[in-house]
Amino acid sequence: MGNSHSHHLVLLQQVTNEKFCCDICDEDIFEPSFYKCNSCDYSVHKKCYQINHHFHPPHPLKLSTTKNFFICNSCHKQHNNQPYFTCEKCNFYMDVKCVKMPPILSNDDHDFENSDHHGRIKQHFTHQHPMPLISIRGENPRIKCIACSRTCSNEAYGCKYCVCFLHKTCANLPEQIQGHFSYPNHTLYFHISSHRCSKCKLCENSSIIFSFKCRQCNIHFCVSCVVAMFKPINFKYHEHSLYFVERIHGTNFDYCDGYDSYCKNSVLKKKPEFNRNTKLCGFCCVDCGFKVHLQCGILPSIVQYKYHTHPLVLVDWAIDNDGCYECYCDICETERDPRFCAYICEDCKYVAHVQCLASEIINVLKGDLRDVKLKIVGDDAWKFSGEIQNQLVEIRKKEDSIFTFQDLIHTLTELEEECFKNHFFWLKVRNKNLTNKMQSIETTPLVLNDENIDELLQISSFTENEYISFIYHEFKSFFREKNHLDIKSSDLLLKIVDVEGNYSIPLNFVCVMKHILHNYGDIGHNSTSSSSLKSICFFLICRVMKKMYATLVIDISKDLLREWYCYIRFAKVYGNFDVGFIEESFKAVTRDFFFIQVSKLLDHEIPNVINNNMGKLQEKLNGVYGELQNKMEEYESKLEMRKRFCETTSEKKLMKRKIDNVIKLKWKTASQVGF
Repeated sequence: MGNSHSHHLVLLQQVTNEKFCCDICDEDIFEPSFYKCNSCDYSVHKKCYQINHHFHPPHPLKLSTTKNFFICNSCHKQHNNQPYFTCEKCNFYMDVKCVKMPPILSNDDHDFENSDHHGRIKQHFTHQHPMPLISIRGENPRIKCIACSRTCSNEAYGCKYCVCFLHKTCANLPEQIQGHFSYPNHTLYFHISSHRCSKCKLCENSSIIFSFKCRQCNIHFCVSCVVAMFKPINFKYHEHSLYFVERIHGTNFDYCDGYDSYCKNSVLKKKPEFNRNTKLCGFCCVDCGFKVHLQCGILPSIVQYKYHTHPLVLVDWAIDNDGCYECYCDICETERDPRFCAYICEDCKYVAHVQCLASEIINVLKGDLRDVKLKIVGDDAWKFSGEIQNQLVEIRKKEDSIFTFQDLIHTLTELEEECFKNHFFWLKVRNKNLTNKMQSIETTPLVLNDENIDELLQISSFTENEYISFIYHEFKSFFREKNHLDIKSSDLLLKIVDVEGNYSIPLNFVCVMKHILHNYGDIGHNSTSSSSLKSICFFLICRVMKKMYATLVIDISKDLLREWYCYIRFAKVYGNFDVGFIEESFKAVTRDFFFIQVSKLLDHEIPNVINNNMGKLQEKLNGVYGELQNKMEEYESKLEMRKRFCETTSEKKLMKRKIDNVIKLKWKTASQVGF
């Protein structure tokens, strides 16, 4: 009824023999004055056209038959192209069914199937009927809270006539919040959308009906986020408090603002470990929109899993020194990637994916956090004892014009900036929102072609020292010829802090710098460069160390080694930094890279690629010779070279022993091998 067109109602005031039925009250119309649509049989009593309703006592409600989308202020369901009653002064809407529903005078009709009526009743301002408190048995997907849209369990307030339910916590929220610490300057008012849905500023849900609105800023927070905003979380790499959001709806959450986070790694972000449970929830900042995925940011240091006796402890790497932890999850019994953090029980050698404990983690973050110790993934490497920590450098945020690493670069002297530009390239970044989709870290495995195979066969004929001399010569030529390395926009946007007044360091690297100062002293004390260049050199060394900690031996690539070499070389040549400690570590990492490549490529990848190519050529060799035949012979020659090498190395016990040893280290980090 009424879906095909808008009813243009005309007031008729003449007696007619034709019978009409009111489409509002369903009673016959006997009065000479009534409203009628000339295009159809839609008719309304004059007394039904405008009514006084107990749910909106300030003003009468008028019938509107204009096509419109609206949300009923009583049942909070969405309607389209249906007649409704409205108060234009208050932006109030009610569908005809809710208007016709009589007031409930007795509580006896409130018994729900599979529920116990306790006699406790709430007359909530969002609904026209009393809502008794009911006990919910079992799972019932129909029973969802109209405020936060989540399923109700245990106890909830409910109206069976309108199928409306409210969590006890949602029903007890105030109508206004004054001076909330996450939004202290303005009052937040409870708001019910009636004409169109609102969008939450925090989780970006664009279909919320109940919200808390700042009338001055015209922004909304959904009920779930308001509850979360009562539990601020300190994230030391961000200047504002963060709040845990169980589901973030914005499409821009594919990449978060965490530095070197899992989601920025093009390989890891596709892994099962980084799935729906851990990707769609995370931590958000009300002030500036900063967001971090759950698995990329902050996690409870300990969780209790109901099917395991002991608490599970969060670790960055779930592989012990003896290699006892197999790369499987004991909850889902599937393979896990050791690059991801995990929860373990050392006593039982029990290991669990973060994703498999997502519900337990979320429950912790939604609860009382006062006694919960939270941990930032990746920070364990830079911890000190309490006594040493107190003796380390004092940190203060810069109050002058230098706020980001990009600003720091601009304070270099003209000569220093020219030197920096000779080796590094960067684009000016004005807004972090423009860079979210630029932050993917490419770790795509090497695609072997004929040129690569020739190079690898050449490398595999080297001794350890010959290879290091060979690759160092290549890296040194790259640096001397002033080939440019990219400075990522995520680095340019890092916030700068002062360390002891001598250096200006990105906040994310202060812990690494503390580690260097404590273990190796001030490695830049001999430098006569400006404080800006010395700070940049310290950043480059800290970045190499942090990357070494986060990179497994099996993931080290030639490009990554070259980047580390150039960072170290720049600090040594232009900053006159004492980098001997990290040069030795880099040499050890390069040595192990050599052995892991020799083992992996000669044993598996080169034979597979060559045999595959030979198979394809064989298919084309039906009567076609010449170049194809020569290519086949070339591949056979390479396989023979590989075979001879493998046979000779088996006789060289030292080479074989080192290859066997480095295979055991492939799941260690570069820092564990180098330092």
